[in-house]
Amino acid sequence: MNDRRPRIAIVNDQPRSSGTGTYAWHLAESLSASADHLFLDYRGGRVLRNPGSAGEQLMARVPRVPLIDNRPWFWRRCLRRSPPYDVVHFTSQNMSFLCGSVPGRSVVTCLDIIPVVAPEGLLERYWRSRLYSGLKRAGRIIAISRATKQDVMRRYGIADDKVDVVHLGVDDQYRPRARQEVRQALGLPRAARIVLHVGTAARRKRVPLLLEAFARARSCRDAVLVRIGRARPEHRGLARELGIEQRVRFLENVPGDRLPLYYSAADLFLFPSSCEGFGLPPLEAMASGCPVVAADNSSIPEVVGDAGVLVGPDDPAAWAGEIDRVLDDPGRAADLSRRGLARAAEFTWERTARMTEEQYRRLSSG
Repeated sequence: MNDRRPRIAIVNDQPRSSGTGTYAWHLAESLSASADHLFLDYRGGRVLRNPGSAGEQLMARVPRVPLIDNRPWFWRRCLRRSPPYDVVHFTSQNMSFLCGSVPGRSVVTCLDIIPVVAPEGLLERYWRSRLYSGLKRAGRIIAISRATKQDVMRRYGIADDKVDVVHLGVDDQYRPRARQEVRQALGLPRAARIVLHVGTAARRKRVPLLLEAFARARSCRDAVLVRIGRARPEHRGLARELGIEQRVRFLENVPGDRLPLYYSAADLFLFPSSCEGFGLPPLEAMASGCPVVAADNSSIPEVVGDAGVLVGPDDPAAWAGEIDRVLDDPGRAADLSRRGLARAAEFTWERTARMTEEQYRRLSSG
């Protein structure tokens, strides 16, 4: 009988500051006693084992073609230069095409397949389809929400028992803080109501709906909307048209260690996205004690549950009404804050790691 402990590699190509990187680095740290973290450092042209730890080791130098974004080629060469492992966990669907290099030994985390099911353009859809092509060859798939699991099964015809749902966790830096103190630190008005949105400029984030709802809400006439994320020129133009330009702050480069402060400074968090693979921002808001109003679609209800207000229609008037019902009722806002904190406490990286380890056991024992 072979009692040798299986060798496990968590393969990640994203820096800690990115969304995908947050997941990969938290997972690797939680499982550091049982798995190696292989960081495929594209910028540095190298493979690092257990980066950021006392045992950090340079595994290989992997040159890349200058002036060309050739990540798939780089990933494949990195894998060839890495030591053999019994289980290889690719922490993003973008690397799933590498599953053929480790037949029967791969676990893939699928964060979402939004570029395929709701693409911004045909070229993106084609390119992403190629990157996701290995999902069918994965030994096991981890979907970060039930909504993502259903997307994967429908799109690729993958059996239900091959895909397990493992929700993400929330970092403990997202926690309630003294509101007036953080507002002062951030240079935000101490007396005004502050409404917050965090997200990219992708169309599915529905920034125009956000701006229109804010402009319509009676309770926001003297409020400030803080929008964190890249702003398209048309977003700034719409704010001018709506007459709210002076009350909207577009912040594009907020450091990761400052972001939690904005959640604590806000009276309300809005998340009108039309499609998500999970939805970390509303979870971060709840963990910070900030009431949440979010869209009732895709994975968002899985995250928010009954701890926030879910809005169905793509209707700025409906959103404005829900904003008013929260901001005009301090008792309701306080109740949403309490329920949000309790809900967020269910999402821990320790739980994510424990459920992920179960996938490794199922694959290695199968």
